[in-house]
Amino acid sequence: MMVALPTPVPMPRIPRLRPADSGEVPLLATLPRPHLMRHQERPDSADHIERRAMEMWPRLDHRAIHRCCGDPARIAAYVAHRTKMAPKAIETLISA
Repeated sequence: MMVALPTPVPMPRIPRLRPADSGEVPLLATLPRPHLMRHQERPDSADHIERRAMEMWPRLDHRAIHRCCGDPARIAAYVAHRTKMAPKAIETLISA
């Protein structure tokens, strides 16, 4: 018995960039590039909250915790995937 494979959908064409001397700003050049963006502003309490979370759960990824920018809700959501505690309880623990 033969199975019919779905027909491939053609990919949309990406418009080519115009040369820089045309005076127009290319569309793709106006998009934000995350690797060139500066880090977000971090509140003073961010280090305290991150340290507290790392002391309670030492096997957490410190880079992921750092990317949360000290926001207790974001850290709690990250930790909740690795523990059975509710995110609200985790947020209360690290904010205390």
